[in-house]
Amino acid sequence: MKYAVRTAKVIAAALGLAAIAAPALAQQGLDEPFQKPFKESLAGKTVAYVPVAMNFDLTEGWYAGMKKELEPFGVKFEIRDPNWNTNAGAQAVTSLISEKPAVMVIHNPDVQTYAKLLQRAENEGIYVIQINMGSAYRSSAFVGANWIEIGEKDTEAVVKACQGKSNKIAVVQGALSAAASAYTLKGVENVLAKHPEIKVVSSQAADWDAAKAKAITQTVLKQNPDLCGIVGFWDGMDIGTRPR
Repeated sequence: MKYAVRTAKVIAAALGLAAIAAPALAQQGLDEPFQKPFKESLAGKTVAYVPVAMNFDLTEGWYAGMKKELEPFGVKFEIRDPNWNTNAGAQAVTSLISEKPAVMVIHNPDVQTYAKLLQRAENEGIYVIQINMGSAYRSSAFVGANWIEIGEKDTEAVVKACQGKSNKIAVVQGALSAAASAYTLKGVENVLAKHPEIKVVSSQAADWDAAKAKAITQTVLKQNPDLCGIVGFWDGMDIGTRPR
């Protein structure tokens, strides 16, 4: 939800910037000069949101947060849900470029698929805000996590928990080409480079799917019953790695 509020504020800033003259001194209350042009610049604008899918808490929370923040200003807030279908997502972005909303909020499935489309959108004068998972193209703004840092902290915690144990760990990645997975893996590698005593017995992609994560974990545990830790890349997927 904090990403949604932060993203809505970035959208408002992008649409509402205006040169404001300093108010003259007065004995009565002053009408803050930024309010009127700010509200006028937002009213009637369209903001379009393209998540990877709308069937889990993160994307639904972002949708609810942005809708709540933007609609009171007269912004029309639309959603195009590709439901995990990358081709459908690319088609949605392409269609939006022709419709020319003021802002597109994009949750990229990977670092490449939408990159050229987002550049094209900005060349057409559309602000593009990427949320949580960025593409190879750096657009007007990115609102999200530092995934390399997250990978480092997660791995440091697992390394610490494995002290005095087998030192065998597994890594359960998300979708290999997704920014959140590729950058998190770099963070994992940064920490493991400092701990040669740690042995990675498995590093596989579960594609954000808890069922796949469970199947991977069951196989790894059969082969390595003394496994001391698992580095997972998303709690919605990682629930499948928990012992039952």
